[in-house]
Amino acid sequence: MIAILTATACLLAAQDEAPWEEQLRELGFRLVRISSINVIQGLNLSRDQVVKLRELARQAAENGATAPVPGGSLRADIDGVRKAFLELEGVLLKGEAVSDDLRARIVRQRTIEAEVIARGLTGPRRGRWWGTCSRCHASPGESSGGFDQAGAAREMAYAHSVGAIGLKATLALKRRAEEVDALLTAGQKKVLSGFSCCLIPPQDLSDPVRVGQAALPQWQIDLLRKVREVPESSWPTVRERAIERLLEGAKAKKVHLPDEERQAIRGRLEAVFEKARGFSEVDFELRKEELCGELSDPARPAREQTAFERAFWLLMPGAPAKAAGVPGAAESPT
Repeated sequence: MIAILTATACLLAAQDEAPWEEQLRELGFRLVRISSINVIQGLNLSRDQVVKLRELARQAAENGATAPVPGGSLRADIDGVRKAFLELEGVLLKGEAVSDDLRARIVRQRTIEAEVIARGLTGPRRGRWWGTCSRCHASPGESSGGFDQAGAAREMAYAHSVGAIGLKATLALKRRAEEVDALLTAGQKKVLSGFSCCLIPPQDLSDPVRVGQAALPQWQIDLLRKVREVPESSWPTVRERAIERLLEGAKAKKVHLPDEERQAIRGRLEAVFEKARGFSEVDFELRKEELCGELSDPARPAREQTAFERAFWLLMPGAPAKAAGVPGAAESPT
């Protein structure tokens, strides 16, 4: 009897579960909205800027820039990630410091999320809508099927840019990009230029704490862990050896590497290693994606941020109304 009741409960839970595409979008949206809240709270916006941003967000909402709503429950493991994100969002909106306990739980939940998504990571699957999250991210246990390799890189870039809120909402934000840009000072644009997804609010927006979803190259993680373990007395020698190995990799990508550029790369690599050695265990786990990204291609020049990217962070559904508490400003729908 107990077995029958348990099986019935599991069946009902499965029937109530939201489609996998909607679950992926929900997690993506929560990550992006928390990042948006951190941007808005860290830019030192004036009251006039906040009021105007809220009005632009309201207009965007009327044109479809609204928060996605899953049509059912989330998997138990994924729901744990969502609850942790919501708890963090509540702490940030109250202006409270993020406790070490919450930081550690965010790391654990992001690890769970990464493991679930990694188990279903595929190439673009035939028979799935182009540009959707679930085309490359199968639900755990689902057959991957055949792949469509043609145009995969372009499709991935598209899906990652619109996946959190959908195409209609993304276009609604893009149409207001020039108006958002006109509100910002040159200094604020410069601060925003290096920003990426960020759960834990940084001391400085130009130095964000990123917790990424993508799988990280294991050799980079292993290298950084070894860098952290080297005794101070041996560090200068080990550092030179590691930098020379990475410089050889950079030279393989660009055979004619001028001395000036080589020295610039050396300086960036030294900075990455020193950051890794200076982090606490929790901070290292939170920021290892950022560090690995800098190791991957230290010779790549920084890309200039677009007006749309700034509008994306500043008009994310719900964020302007929730993050910037200015009395009398118009609320934007959540």
